[in-house]
Formats: sequence, structure tokens, C-alpha cells
Amino acid sequence: MSMEPETDREKYGFGEYGVTELSHWTIPLADGIVLAARLCIPDTPDANQKFSEQFSAFNGAPYSRTLITSAKQTHPSERFPVIMEYLPYYKDYYTASRDHNRHPWFASHGFVSMRLEMRGSGASEGFYYGEYLKKEQSDCKEVLDYITQQLWSNGNVGMYGKSWGGFNGLQMGYILPDDSPLKTAISLYSTDNRYVEDIHYEGGCVIGGGMLFWAARMFAWNARPPPPRYFALREAWLAAWLQRLELSGKSWLTSWLQHQKIDDSYWKQGSIDEDYSRVRIPILAIGALEDGYTNAASRMGRFLNPESRVLVGPWCHDWPDVSTAGPLIDYLSLCLAWFSYHLKGAHAIPEDPCTAWPRFQLFVRNSFKPHDIYNLSKENTDKLGQFVEFDDWISRAHETYRSFDRKIGSESLLIDSMESPDEQDESVKELYFFSSGSNHTLTSDQPPDDSVAESVLVYSHPLQGAYCGVWSPFGQPHGYPGDQAISIANSLTFVSESLNGPLAMVGAGRCLIKLSCNSWARVYISVRVSDVDEDGAAGLLTRCQYDLNTLTPLQMDGDTRFYSLPMNFASHVFLAGHKIAISISPNAYPMMWPSSQPCELHMYPKDSRYLYQAAALDYMSQHTVNFDPPKPLLSIPKVIQEEPNDHDVGVEINQDTQGGVEYVYKDDTGCETLPTLGVTHQEVTREVYKVDQEVLKPQASVSKRLTFHFKELPWGKEECVVTTHQSMEGDSEVYRTEEELTVEVGKEIIFKKKWQDVIPRHDL
Repeated sequence: MSMEPETDREKYGFGEYGVTELSHWTIPLADGIVLAARLCIPDTPDANQKFSEQFSAFNGAPYSRTLITSAKQTHPSERFPVIMEYLPYYKDYYTASRDHNRHPWFASHGFVSMRLEMRGSGASEGFYYGEYLKKEQSDCKEVLDYITQQLWSNGNVGMYGKSWGGFNGLQMGYILPDDSPLKTAISLYSTDNRYVEDIHYEGGCVIGGGMLFWAARMFAWNARPPPPRYFALREAWLAAWLQRLELSGKSWLTSWLQHQKIDDSYWKQGSIDEDYSRVRIPILAIGALEDGYTNAASRMGRFLNPESRVLVGPWCHDWPDVSTAGPLIDYLSLCLAWFSYHLKGAHAIPEDPCTAWPRFQLFVRNSFKPHDIYNLSKENTDKLGQFVEFDDWISRAHETYRSFDRKIGSESLLIDSMESPDEQDESVKELYFFSSGSNHTLTSDQPPDDSVAESVLVYSHPLQGAYCGVWSPFGQPHGYPGDQAISIANSLTFVSESLNGPLAMVGAGRCLIKLSCNSWARVYISVRVSDVDEDGAAGLLTRCQYDLNTLTPLQMDGDTRFYSLPMNFASHVFLAGHKIAISISPNAYPMMWPSSQPCELHMYPKDSRYLYQAAALDYMSQHTVNFDPPKPLLSIPKVIQEEPNDHDVGVEINQDTQGGVEYVYKDDTGCETLPTLGVTHQEVTREVYKVDQEVLKPQASVSKRLTFHFKELPWGKEECVVTTHQSMEGDSEVYRTEEELTVEVGKEIIFKKKWQDVIPRHDL
């Protein structure tokens, strides 16, 4: 689609350059493998010469088309910085729409924008066998060196992306020397530690829905056909696909389950917190409150180099200008300012250079009905919350808690007993647990010792993880946490009185908890903080989950242990009249895979408390940050032939007659046709998580069906179906997995294989 002069240019915020898309650019590597990329290039009079050998057609499929017309006279010998997004997600169908939203826009502002496919994925040759491998990084280094040798490059490269594309930008900044072409990276929804904070483990516990969900997604995605439009012969296309299925078709689930410890070199590969000082390039790290990677963004705000900046918004695991949780911002203009400064120089943005941005900018969200988050207005209004600059907030919080933990192990539980009282952060407040019979409350004043029960049972129930949402929601309504009322009712829950006025919790709190157990062989714990409104609806604010044997107790006395449990990052304003609820349980399935080890766990309320950071409302009102709303995005021509059926999307919770619970998550992308790429595709998913009444015997399964219809191929058309099924169950000693992959082409099964594995549990 070619955009016409000024009306479209102003509407979309395009720059002055015309843009040509080269849909299939190939890059040879030293070992003979050829990687594929899509390039969006700023038009210059000598563009044909600069991109000579690939500025043509291949097997009748045009490589190039004009997307945006030029509004300026360009210099023939002009060279451009490069923005690179590096993914294994198939540029020729899965990411085609989102790539079209962004890469041409960057090119119109004077960048060559490259969407590079990883080895073994999409139209790239070769094979790949997991996440963030050394080969992935060495390939990227070769491509960076290749870019510097091109006539169209000025030698400066910035990496960009979310999730996987955010991870590898950080990782390349970690491994490359100072004189590398990589000058900066914008990293959304990524992590500094692949074990501590990723979709596999949290707090030493398997993320029940997360690990299996992601394994199942990549199992199916890695089995997708290479784009047939780049093959002259059907036989060659089928042979390449079958070889990929046979040699790299196995799921990664077993590998993740085999590496169960934080100190495993498997997870250290690609974790930049091994030595933050090695990341010398400026990083713009972006996190989201409804995403799973928010803690990492706050840590990077403290430890990365002084030129780096951190922004945490209200979004899910989607771009800040299209997330289903708002408000949304003009994310592309934010990226443009960052890349212009770091890849073109300070002269490119004389006003508001990114060096003047606050170190840490955070959205502080107001209370809302838990089921309304998907429907929140996308306008940046005070009703939803506000962006606030907290330059020193995160650093002070880390130091306060660290000092507190050192002192708490040997002396009082009170903050004012720290070794340096004058350095105490007054923003850190305490909530005390009070328990008398069936009455469990929270209070800001410490109760008298004789008014508090000695201990209370921390019991297990299969509904304690109900409506917890998914670890990293991509924007589906059922992915966000729902009303926590069921979880609260079936857990040991302490509830405050109604608040007299608004209260802002900002940062990562701590649950200081004294516990006793009849067997410490394997003890898991989940702590969840909710905002309960006047109607009793409870929105999940923050949580944590831990295998307690992965933590060092601050105190030990026989069967009694005292722990400091870091909570996940939070940013929330409770309204007057609302209540704070803290739920504690040994189970939160399916978010936390159960320990499957029976135990009797007790909590001592009078020796426990909850610490949080209270942000001053007047401070926030004086330090607000304003972002422009997003402009319309350039859309690729597409046809939605079939919207998702309401019956095929959502979450169900079913209880059986024996007291067990079944959680069912359903998703359907709908049937989408991309005429310019000659493909129609759809993905349907069903996840089932079952557990017995005692929460000892979990069972989980994910089934996927991916369909593809390819047209206008050299030999005609093709219809393909990829079907996968994965299941996982276990007990106190092992995990058991079963995986099956079936591929059909034109109603004929061309590949079918099953894998079964038993993996010992090592956390006893």
C-alpha cells in the first residue's frame, strides 16, 4: 500500500523519506547458512545501485514495493543507521502485520529498518534448538559486521524488540566489545536473569501454566512450514520442511525441566546480571505492570549504566501503542527520539534529548474493577492513573530492604533498628497480621502480643490459584487476573479495615513471615495482595511464589524458620473505602506447579508483617510525566475471514465430585488472510490444568491446531495443518511429559512423531 503525500504523512507521523520494502533480503554467514530478512529502506536516487543484486524478483514474487512516497530530495550517497529486530517468528505471516506497523515508519525517518529471521526459523536456513543460544548470538554478530560493510549503512546499529527481540538486544550489548557497530538497544519485556524471571521458573517453582504454555507455543510455531513462496519446486520446499521437523522438531519443555537450579550454566547463558558492567551501550528498558517481566525492568533501572533509562507502563505483553490495557502512548515517537540521538547524534534532536529524560518513569494505576482491565479506556486520563518520574525511588528501595534484611536476622523486626537509622527510607511502611479464631485482619499498628494467636494453619485448596491470569498476558481478556474473591475465600487471608483515604503502593514489597512445618523437604508458598472494593470485588495487585528451600532463612529454630519474601513489583493507588487483602497459601495452581509433598505448614502472625513502599500523593502530582497518545499505525492489507468464536475463547473453572478442580483456557486467533503474502492462517489453542483436592497430583495439557492456505505459488497452492499436543504431570519425585506432533499437507500426513520423558525432581 503506497501512502499519498501530506494527509497520510501527517496522519501517520511519517518522516520525509519515501520507503521501499524489500520483503526478502538474504545474508550469507561464514558457515554457509543464509539468513533471511525484510528491509524497509529510505528512498534515495541510487537505491537500485545500493541494493542491486536483490532489488528484483524471485520466482515471480516481487521483492520490492513502494510503501511511502518521498517528500524531500535525498542525496544519492546518503548512508543510514540501521534498526534491527531479530526474531524466530516468521516474517512472512505471523509478524507481518505488526512489522508493517513499525518498520516502514522508522525508514521514513531516515533509518534502514531490518526484520531479521533467526537461523532455523521462517525463511532462514539451518536449525535452532532453544532460546538465546551462543549460535544465535554469534550469527547476530556476523550480521552486525555485514551491515557495516553495506553501501547503505553509516555503521551504527540499534537493536529493538519485545520479549525475544528485547532479550537479544540486551544479550548482544553484554557480549560485544566497545567498538561494536551496536550502539544502543530498546528492550521491552525482557529479563536480566533467565532463571529468576522468565516464563519457566519463579522463586524456584515451575510456572505451571507459563512453562507448558510457552513450550507448547514454540513446539507448534517451530513446526510451521518454511514460506513456500521462496522455493521454485514443491519437492525442495517439502524436503526442507521435513528436515527441519526431524532434526529440530522436539519441544524444549524437557530441557527446561532438566535445569531446575538457579546456578545452572544453562540459565546463566544470556543472563546479563552476571556482570551488568559489561553492558556499556545505553539501554531503553521498557516494562509493563500486566506483564511478567516488571521486576527485571526495575532492577535494570538500578544497575545498568548511567546512560540507560527505564519506563514501566500499564500495558500487557504487547506494544505500548496497541496493548489492550491502557492508557496507550506514542511509542514510535519515543523510539525515534532514542534512536535518533544514539545513532545519528545529538544534532538530530535538538529539543528534549533522551539524556534529559528521568532515569525511571512509572505508571501508577488507580483502583479498578478486576474484570474491567481489558476494557480500560486507551486515553491517557487521570481516571486511570498517571505516569510519574521516580529517579531515585528504585535505588533507595533496594538499599532499604537490603539493610533491613541484614539487621533483621539477628535483632528486632522493626525498621528503626537498622544500623543507620538516619538513612531509613520513610516511605517504607508496615502492615501487621492479627489472628484470633477465624478473624484474620491487617492493621498498621502492632497488636499487643497477648491478643494474637500463636500460630495459624496455612492450608491448601485447589481454588487458591483461581483467576490468577497467565504469567505474561498477550492481551486476551482471560489472560489478565480476574476477581480474586474465590481465591481469597479459600486461602488464609488477612483483610484490613476500610481505608480512610487513598494509599499508593509503589515498588517491590516484602512479606516477613515466620513459619513452622512438620517436614521442610519441599515447602512452597504463595503470597498475594489484592485491592478489595466496596462491592467485594478484589483485583490482584502483586504476588510472589517460592520454593522456600531456595531461600536462606533469616532465622532458624528447630522446625521454625523466618523468611523475608520479596514481592513482585507493584504500582497502585487504593481508593478511600477500599480494603487491603493479603492471602497466604502453599498452592497457587496453575500459576505455581505444586510441590506434591504433603506437609503441615503454620504461620506465626505476631512475628510476621508486610512491608511496602508508600508513595506520597503530593510527590506524584508534582512529578507527573505526559506522553502523547499514539498515532494511527500503517496497516498491511488483510482480510479477517472468520472472527474467533466466543465459545472458543475464555476461561472455565470446573469442580469435580471429589473436590478436584479443572481450569480450561481457550484461545482462537481467527482466520486471517494477507493478500500481499498469499497466505491465510489461523491458530486455535486449548489449555487444561487439573489438580486433585489435596493439590498433590497436577495434570496439564495444551493442544494446538495451526492451519495455513498458501496461494500463487510456482506450482499452485497448498493447504497445511500443524497439530500438537503436550501433556505434563508429576508427583513428589518426577515430572512426566508426553508430546505429539502431526503435520498434514493436502489431507496427507507427511510427519508424525511422539516423545515421552521422565525427569527427576531435584528440589527435595
